[in-house]
Amino acid sequence: GFNHSSDGSGSASSSGGENTYTGDGSLTPDELWTFRCNLLMDFISLKDMDPHLMLVVFLPPLLFESACFGIDLGVFRKQLPQILIMAFPAMIVSSLITAVLFWALASHWNFWVCWLIGVIVSATDPVAVVALLKDLGAPKTLGTLIEGESLLNDGSAVVLFTWVRNVIGYDHGTSPPAG
Repeated sequence: GFNHSSDGSGSASSSGGENTYTGDGSLTPDELWTFRCNLLMDFISLKDMDPHLMLVVFLPPLLFESACFGIDLGVFRKQLPQILIMAFPAMIVSSLITAVLFWALASHWNFWVCWLIGVIVSATDPVAVVALLKDLGAPKTLGTLIEGESLLNDGSAVVLFTWVRNVIGYDHGTSPPAG
């Protein structure tokens, strides 16, 4: 085992005296599961992380990669009218159609709740489709159209979701619909 000093120096030695912790941040493989570096507890503590932090940390690099490396800006500018039509009005129509289908299945729910579900379900992520198009040698304009629509579609879905949620009056303390 480890003998830990209580003088605050941060040094610890094993029973043989050869593994000494000096506070420099380096650990041997045997030390990974000691109380000083418990990886399991670190992973469990991730459940307490603020979800907004995850959004701020992971979303910008993903959007930056798609917007800067995945799209030819010249083709994107030429196709911007089609992309905007697919990203905004088509997103609203798609979410409304999905909401009507949910409302038909769960008629005891409020239509606004069904529309909120429709907004969540209607936002698409065409990563596999774009990769398949590249493998098949499809025109770059088609891949740019789909990827550009996806990039703007995610933003329109967030705005529409927030608007519908606010119309419903949901906040963090509101319970989901019964039934």
